[in-house]
Amino acid sequence: MLGGLVSIGEMACSHSATDDGIVEVPLTFHDGHGPFHSAQMGLYIYPGGLPNRSMYPEADPVFTGIPDSWREVSVAYIETDRSQFLYQNYRERKIAPERYERQMKQGAWMPDTTQLSPTPIRCFVGVVSGLDAQGVWKVKVDQNGNLDFRDDPAFEPLQVANPSPQWLDSMAVRRIPVEIECFSGGQVLKRKVPLWLFLEKQYKLVLYDFPYYATGTLNGHRIGVFSAHLPMAPAPFTNPAFRSFCVAELPDSLPEKAKLPNGNSVFQNDYLILDDVLYIPLEVDLAHEVLRLQRTELQPDQVHLLQKGFQAPSFQGKDLISGRTLSLADYRGRYLFLKFWSDQCAPCLESIPAWRTLYERMDTTCVAMLGILYGKDTDRLVRLIEQKGIRWPQIRDDRINRLYQVAAFPNSYLLGPDGTILERNLTPDQFEGWMTKRGFIPKP
Repeated sequence: MLGGLVSIGEMACSHSATDDGIVEVPLTFHDGHGPFHSAQMGLYIYPGGLPNRSMYPEADPVFTGIPDSWREVSVAYIETDRSQFLYQNYRERKIAPERYERQMKQGAWMPDTTQLSPTPIRCFVGVVSGLDAQGVWKVKVDQNGNLDFRDDPAFEPLQVANPSPQWLDSMAVRRIPVEIECFSGGQVLKRKVPLWLFLEKQYKLVLYDFPYYATGTLNGHRIGVFSAHLPMAPAPFTNPAFRSFCVAELPDSLPEKAKLPNGNSVFQNDYLILDDVLYIPLEVDLAHEVLRLQRTELQPDQVHLLQKGFQAPSFQGKDLISGRTLSLADYRGRYLFLKFWSDQCAPCLESIPAWRTLYERMDTTCVAMLGILYGKDTDRLVRLIEQKGIRWPQIRDDRINRLYQVAAFPNSYLLGPDGTILERNLTPDQFEGWMTKRGFIPKP
C-alpha cells in the first residue's frame, strides 16, 4: 500500500455495469512493477554527461533552494502528466499556439479538454543535482511539490551499468514518495506516488519511473493495470496520473514474481478479450479508484488485433540514412523482423553488437530487418547509427510506435511473408534459433 493512497479492496465479483455497457472495476494499488515489464525515461543531469534539454524552456517551472555549495548544478523536472502540462501551459500562453498545434500534429494527439484541468496543477516533479563541497554527486527531489529544495534531503542515487530486469525490480523498493496533483473524475487530486531513480553509469543517464500498478477482477478474471506514457513517448510506469495506461489479464497459472510477455497487454481504447467478450478500456478514474471499460457486442474476428495470427498494420516512413521511403508492402514475400528501440534504452544499445553480427550472417533474400528508432535528436540518431555500424534500415516515426502499441524498449515483431504476426519480443538468441531451424542462417 502506498503512503497517502486510499485503496478499496478487490472483491470476488468486483465490478458493476450500466445499461450502456460501461463496466466499472474497483482497483487496488500496489507498489513495484509487479507482473509487468518496466521501462524508464531519462534525464541528463550527471556532471560530465550530455546537457539536459527542455522541449519548452519558456514553460519550465522555477525552483528555489538550490544548495549554494553545490557545483556543476543541473535542474530538471519530470512530467507526471504530459497532456495536462502541455494544455495548461498553452492556456497560460507559455507555449505558443503554433508549437502546441505542431505537437498535436506530430503526436497524432487531440486532447479531450473535459478530462484536463482548466487551471494549472502541479503535474511535474523537480530534480536538482550537483557536486557537494566534498565533490560527491548528490541529488534532491522536490518531494512535497513546493518548488523549493531546501526542505528535501540530498542523497547519492544508486549507480549501475546495464541493469538487468531482476535488478530493476529488486531496487525499485528504494522509492521516494512524491506528492503530485492530477485531474481525474472531474476534480483535482493530491496524490502521493512512488518515484525511484538511478544512474546508468555507462551512458551517464539518470533513469526513473513511478513503480506502482493496480489490480481488479472482472467476471472472475484477475486483471492488472499499469501506466504508459502515451501517446508522446511509449514507456510503462512513467505516467503516474494514469492519463494513459495498459491492461492485461493475469492468469492464475502465472508463477509468483513472473512477468507477462509484453504482447499480452492492451492499450487504452484497444480491445481486451475475456471469454470471447470484447471490452474497450476507457479510463482509470483515480478519484474513485476504478477502471472503466466499454463492453461491446463485437466478435474477436471482427476486429484488428496486434496478436499472433492477425495482419500487421501497414505503415511507411523514411530511412534516416538514405532518405528512401519504406513501407510494409515493400517487404511482402519476405519475413520481416521489426525492431523497436531507443537511443536512451541501455539494453537496446548493449545488444547492438549481437544484432549486427546476426544481420551479417542471415539470408536477407528471405528475411529482412527494419529498425523503428525512437529519439528526439535526429543528428544524434544518425551519428549513433553510423558509429555502431548498423547496416539495416532505420525509420524514425513515432506514429509507427503508436500503431504497433510499443509500450517499452526493446520491442519487436516478426512478420510472415504475407504480413501476418508470427512472434513478438524475440531476443537475438531466440531470433537466431528461429532462423537456424528454417535454414535462413548457417548453423554455428
